[in-house]
Amino acid sequence: MVIGALIAGCQNNKPVQSLPEGIDLAACPEPLQSGIALRASVSPRDLPEELATSEGVAKHYPFLGRRLLIAVVPHGAAGQLRILESDLAIDPIGGTFEGWAAFSSPAAGVDVAPGRVRIDPFLTAGLLRAQTSTVDAVIRLGGAPFDQAAITTAAMWDSTQHPMSPDALQVTLTPLRHFTVYDAAKAKVTLRFTAQPAHADLPCRGTVETQVQLVDREAARPPLWDLGTSFKGGIRKRWLALYDPATGPVRALFTDPVAARGFAQWAQQTAATHAGRFQLGTFQSEDLDGGLASVPMDAAIMESYRPITAEERGALKVGPLAEP
Repeated sequence: MVIGALIAGCQNNKPVQSLPEGIDLAACPEPLQSGIALRASVSPRDLPEELATSEGVAKHYPFLGRRLLIAVVPHGAAGQLRILESDLAIDPIGGTFEGWAAFSSPAAGVDVAPGRVRIDPFLTAGLLRAQTSTVDAVIRLGGAPFDQAAITTAAMWDSTQHPMSPDALQVTLTPLRHFTVYDAAKAKVTLRFTAQPAHADLPCRGTVETQVQLVDREAARPPLWDLGTSFKGGIRKRWLALYDPATGPVRALFTDPVAARGFAQWAQQTAATHAGRFQLGTFQSEDLDGGLASVPMDAAIMESYRPITAEERGALKVGPLAEP
């Protein structure tokens, strides 16, 4: 994908002064620094092809492409600054960057590390004028990787629209990887520059910062659904699990809310206590405390696991992963 330059502004034909050597430059006066507005906004973008897959495993959640639109606008005396050097750093909060980024100007270097993206130079050298640029990056969300499984089934109803018997139902656990913690991510955007003020003998150094939300809570949530018990329209308090004596319990996760709803309807119509080789049961999550969205590890499920009751089966309700 070719990203065209979006940098606008006037170029001053006066040669840019070289930085003096061996001099510790002072900070630019506050009126000059506060006169530079740094603004950032974010929109989604597709993952670059080279990061869309890795070792044969599709990267869907938690890898998200983001485009940052960054504007620098001088006001007042800041418009008389002559830019000598500059760089821009983007530091994520609540995520890490993958090893790819692109900047709208081909005249700049882009350096990517998990903890930041750095662009040098960022501002057009010469008299400071308003400019708008784009930075494309890939943010990785979440806590520690967590290998689990999603439930898929063969047909749950036969050609006469009768539900398959619990013994005959074929249930498959499909491996997937998601993350124990997922939440919104922000970024701190820091512009550093060295500039020559008008009517000053020496250049000065300045820093301008702003924050922007990279990913909101809904975009951060993995595209997974589960089944929980909800009585009389209340919140879900216990979650469905499948138990195999040979392998233990697994959370009942679905990649499609329609499939999750269909499984609940099948269980209710058949009064099922098991599905194929799996016993149906419920467990209670201790992680829904209103803070970070988190998924309990399978090892913790057994602490509160019990076989499903008729009341719980009748109260199964579909919802986003690990939300009441």
